[in-house]
Amino acid sequence: MTAAATGLRAVLWAIALALGLLLLSSLVRQPLTWPQSAALAAFGLLAALRPADALLLFAAFGPIAGVLGAVFDLPFGGTRLLEALVLVLLVPWLAAQVRWLRSARWRPLDWALVAFAAVVTASAAAHLQAIALSLGEESVSRTLWEHFSTTYFDHPPVFDVISQSMLLLEGIGLCAMASRVAADPLRARGVAAMAVAGAAAAAVMNVYRLFEIALRRGPLTETLAETFTTLRINTQFSDVNAAGSYFALAVVGRKILAADEIRESIAQRGRERRQAFRGVDGRVALQRRVGD
Repeated sequence: MTAAATGLRAVLWAIALALGLLLLSSLVRQPLTWPQSAALAAFGLLAALRPADALLLFAAFGPIAGVLGAVFDLPFGGTRLLEALVLVLLVPWLAAQVRWLRSARWRPLDWALVAFAAVVTASAAAHLQAIALSLGEESVSRTLWEHFSTTYFDHPPVFDVISQSMLLLEGIGLCAMASRVAADPLRARGVAAMAVAGAAAAAVMNVYRLFEIALRRGPLTETLAETFTTLRINTQFSDVNAAGSYFALAVVGRKILAADEIRESIAQRGRERRQAFRGVDGRVALQRRVGD
């Protein structure tokens, strides 16, 4: 890797880590109980020591973040809890990447992610002055600092553009992490399988909610069909269009996993047959030697 590429990686790493720590400082200011804080800290420690296992847990439980927020009585749920889990997953992993800054290679995916992040950042930056003026602030940097360090997880409406941009940037970081941690095909299949399982759990909760609504409307035989054909709901987050896209991608992922399982099964049967043929050939050769 050239010195320029190493320097660029170091700069991007430092910016991402600093921003992640700043956002985590806003998370710490949330009214969390000590068991809630301990659970998030344990997840962060797992991400630092065993990032592959932490990614598996996130893939499985991320899709049902809304239920987790209700079960653990968190002061926020849905997309905000999901975002908190992403940050707790990413920041420790990012900090551990300091040892690979010189040796890691740039891949085409890395350049694509950097370009996408630059576009998202530029789009958000174009709105900063307008946001500062609407708040009566003259300093854009001060406005951002106060938002990221104190009110970020409150998602004030005036910062909606920034919040949406940060979700995209966090998704880019998650993609980068998954591409590194799950580079091994077996591990990648495991993460994909857990993600599909989490999506299936979220879908079951949606169906359960629809049945619950239908039962409250009247006899199930009369209300079930109408409820399923007229209502669009998602129990984990409010954007039903995004939910539809998410479940469609989950179906595609399951199809890919099924095709991979079929290919592996065919390959395994082929290996077994070749081994059987070798065994038959060996016995025939041995019989010929004995006969001679």
